Amino acid sequence: MPRIFVAIPLPADVASALDRLLPPLPSLRRVAPELMHVTLAFVGQVAEEHVRVVIDSAKVAARSHGPFDIELNAVGRFPEHGRPRIVWVGTDTRTVDAIVGLGASVRAELLRHRVRFDPKPLRAHVTLARVRDDAGDDDARAISSALARACVDGALRFTAASLHVMESKLSATGPPGRIRGPLYSSREEVPLAGPPR
Repeated sequence: MPRIFVAIPLPADVASALDRLLPPLPSLRRVAPELMHVTLAFVGQVAEEHVRVVIDSAKVAARSHGPFDIELNAVGRFPEHGRPRIVWVGTDTRTVDAIVGLGASVRAELLRHRVRFDPKPLRAHVTLARVRDDAGDDDARAISSALARACVDGALRFTAASLHVMESKLSATGPPGRIRGPLYSSREEVPLAGPPR
């Protein structure tokens, strides 16, 4: 069964710039640029015949949302305190509201069609890296120092004009220092058909 999620993929130039944002640290498993995206809803494994239902739900949701700009301008970590687990880049409040609103519409349509998805609240961000399970205190300090020095270029801006229903396939191989496993492909690109924001 395919593993499905709904997301806004990043343009290649923006993802490549984000890939250069952090120094190489052995404690980080970095996300490859071609995998970077903003998740709107994670559905997980569904029967092939239900993928069409997810696509149709995304199409209905996209009708009431127009294209909007995303400017990636803040670096952070989850959790905010204690041992870091994820390093991310985020955006301003106005854009967060647009992303969360679009995600809420997608999720409402999925609920209407009784499609299950991960119910965790949507936190608008792009994951840059995950911290290795065996990272120690020195690693955590190095990550905090790198985040304090990271400077996001104001040019990291793009227009989100569509969302994608994505399929994730697991792979046993991957480049060293990168997150191994997923290969993403777009099952359908869905234009945002409402008035521009």
